Amino acid sequence: MKKFPARAALFICAAFSAAFLQAEGANGFRIKDRMVELGLNANVGLANDQLIGSDIFQETLVLNLDNLRDGLRMNLGAKVSPLFFNFNWKDRWGLGIFINAEALGSAAFSGNMLTLRTAQNDRFDGGGAVFAEAGLQSFFHIKKFRIKIRPSGFYPLFYAQPDMSYSFKNGDVLDADIQYNMTVYSAFSLKTFSQLSAQPGFDIGAGVEYPLLPFLDLGLDLIHIPLVPAVLKDYMRAKGSVGIETDNFFGADMGELFSNDMDITYGVGEKSVFRPFKTLLRADYRPFNTRLFSVIPSAGFSYNPLYIQPFSPEGGVHFRLDLSNLFITTLGVQYEDRLWKNSIDLTFNFRFVELGIGIGMQSQDFLKSWQMSGLSASLGLKLGW
Repeated sequence: MKKFPARAALFICAAFSAAFLQAEGANGFRIKDRMVELGLNANVGLANDQLIGSDIFQETLVLNLDNLRDGLRMNLGAKVSPLFFNFNWKDRWGLGIFINAEALGSAAFSGNMLTLRTAQNDRFDGGGAVFAEAGLQSFFHIKKFRIKIRPSGFYPLFYAQPDMSYSFKNGDVLDADIQYNMTVYSAFSLKTFSQLSAQPGFDIGAGVEYPLLPFLDLGLDLIHIPLVPAVLKDYMRAKGSVGIETDNFFGADMGELFSNDMDITYGVGEKSVFRPFKTLLRADYRPFNTRLFSVIPSAGFSYNPLYIQPFSPEGGVHFRLDLSNLFITTLGVQYEDRLWKNSIDLTFNFRFVELGIGIGMQSQDFLKSWQMSGLSASLGLKLGW
């Protein structure tokens, strides 16, 4: 059997792309948008900035302490939307409802602690939260402007902001300790597991899109604009220290070498909570004046009170191949939620059913985001007509 010539394969691909270009330019075949749809979405991801894939996927895990001089950062996130419903009237206006559950957490361990260097009150960073959410989403047009409004109520189940610091004195006496004061606010008492006591909060999302040129749309998104804070009342506080002080480290009994002083208390107070705010300016550039291929850059910032430094930049670029709204491939490189994310998303749309699958690599470090320091996955399903 003769091998299929490479030139013939390239010719077929070129002809295939040209056919879609012609069809798009002539407003030919294209899967119509659904008027009514319901569905679900889920995504999960984790990341660190030190261990790469080749370190993790082996029989023995080896850590080089020199690589930990700048510390170790870790992130974990998951979001599930078990149900959403949308109604779209000829793309003129639309209305929908949704419910979500989201968990996010981060930790940044001191490089001085991990490499046993001298330091004084070297603080750790990090925190975590779990939210439930329900709301409305809508869009409408004012002349050429497409306006999006997304009001929602959110209910925090857990909210934690650890306060930890590391100190180490290097001299005749080995003196090191970790001070911690961790407060976990919850929607119910973690001691008695009694009824829910938290009060829900409210925020709103807003967006606007404008077709500046036939091949260029501009958009601005504001996510979680704070309106009314949620209030958590029950808390558990763990306060104490873990330390070591000796002039004979190798001769001392290990049971007496370390000191541990911990006090756990339960109480009632008030903790006002807003969700992280984000704003993004984006463009949708179609160089062939067709929806077949798009370049979508974005830039903005986020404000997340779970971190010691709450402000961080956001931005990136996506490349989208849209074959008549039947098959859509999106490649992205972006900095989002303090992570470098490299992703590919595939959408298979047969109108009555649409399936979306996404995978990605991510890390707090740009180079390690290409070396499997973290992974993400997403799945979406829509049904309707």
